[in-house]
Amino acid sequence: MHYFLDTTLTNNDTHTTYWLSEEESHHAKVLRLEANTAIKILNGNGLVIDAQLHEWDTKKKKVSVLLQHSTQSPALPDITIGLATIKTSERMEWLVEKITELGIRKIQLLQTERTERNFIRLEKLQKVAAAALKQSGNAWLPIISPSIDFSKLEIPATTSKLIGHCEDIAIPKTWIKTLAPAVSYYILIGPEGDFSPKEIKYAMEQGFEAIHLSHQRLRTETAAITAAIQLLDKFI
Repeated sequence: MHYFLDTTLTNNDTHTTYWLSEEESHHAKVLRLEANTAIKILNGNGLVIDAQLHEWDTKKKKVSVLLQHSTQSPALPDITIGLATIKTSERMEWLVEKITELGIRKIQLLQTERTERNFIRLEKLQKVAAAALKQSGNAWLPIISPSIDFSKLEIPATTSKLIGHCEDIAIPKTWIKTLAPAVSYYILIGPEGDFSPKEIKYAMEQGFEAIHLSHQRLRTETAAITAAIQLLDKFI
């Protein structure tokens, strides 16, 4: 099955004919899909629409689609990862790809004391996320927010706040078993070299709970993936 993305679609758009964007039409052309081919269209917000390619308009460089019926993806835990930007763009893009496949809702980029790279190409990361969404068929396109200073985080009171760090303190290894269900979850993952002691202290004062992810010291992207998978496994 081939997947396409249109973030403007809603449940009210079923049983209609409409045109794929030029970019998505080009994608269909590259795949050499023919009329009457069954496809699925994602809106990035949980909606999956069954559809069928209809006809090409070479002038518009677009293809029309018959929308048949839609379904809402099963609810996933609403997880945000607060992430210190990774030093190399390749590793950052790899992480965005995997987070998209898992169904994480939001990535908040952070500037920390030990962050080695604050500049990030958001447009490139968003394209990586869109491509991963279509490849995997996951229904949730993560929102990737511009980098902000660690001290300016504002998180709703209904959110369960978690932080993974490497300080030598006693963190229960069974934290995931005792974690209570919440409206949403926010996981802080630090940079290469970890959060500074000052930042860890600040996070704990803001109500963050330290979590145990591994006996080994994990890279930023590995820690983020590990924390996300543990949460998803618990609540889905």
